[in-house]
Amino acid sequence: MIPIRDTLPSRNRPVVTQAIIGLNVLVFLLQMAQGNEVGRFVYIYGLVPARYVVPELKAYFSPAQQVFSFVSFMFLHGGFFHLLFNMWSLYIFGDNVEDEMGH
Repeated sequence: MIPIRDTLPSRNRPVVTQAIIGLNVLVFLLQMAQGNEVGRFVYIYGLVPARYVVPELKAYFSPAQQVFSFVSFMFLHGGFFHLLFNMWSLYIFGDNVEDEMGH
């Protein structure tokens, strides 16, 4: 069953949740703007296990780039509906999580 909304009202405005949703949409638009280079974009910013275990690939990336991909991969999405359903779930449940954990 797909949730439409939750029944718990939010106590505060979910600033961080809205910021994460906005950032995800911006990164998705950037990802889609890559055109034929989208595979390269995903390889650079996605979490590709071969980058950490294959020596030839590991040497191509700096340690900072290797660590950065552990954060950047969370903002990549496989398509419009993937983004839509993830952000919908975040919108529904993120405000309650943010109320409990704080901004």
